Amino acid sequence: MAISIPSDCRKFRAAVIPVFAFLFIIATTVLFCLILAADGWHFDRNLAAFAAGFEAICSFVVSWMLSRLYPDAISVDGIYGHSAWGRRHFVAWKDVAAARTFRLLNLQWLRVDAGDGRATWLALFHSQDADFRQEIQRLAPPDSPILKCV
Repeated sequence: MAISIPSDCRKFRAAVIPVFAFLFIIATTVLFCLILAADGWHFDRNLAAFAAGFEAICSFVVSWMLSRLYPDAISVDGIYGHSAWGRRHFVAWKDVAAARTFRLLNLQWLRVDAGDGRATWLALFHSQDADFRQEIQRLAPPDSPILKCV
């Protein structure tokens, strides 16, 4: 059963621009590697420019959708994040065993390990980053490992 975010939680959405940059760079790199493998150095530049423009549009749409469909939330009870596979997880403040940051190119994530062995991921590139960090500092217990990472 899917976990839904209660209405009394404060939701935070990932910023679109960093996700767009990540997706566009990866997609462009893969595209040009495929073009070089297929055609060598003699490829059609107009077609490559069209493909890069199409990738830019697709990357923006996908990054916007990810921002809207996968918000993180913070409540008095705990945090709502996602697993590495995209399933929503809830971790109560008292169940937070460890926390550490992880960087993937330009995207920084917070991995929160619960006492039951599940890992919950929170994006640290929110559109309201200062509010997100302030809300964590306000609601997290003083001895929470999350406070050392934000």
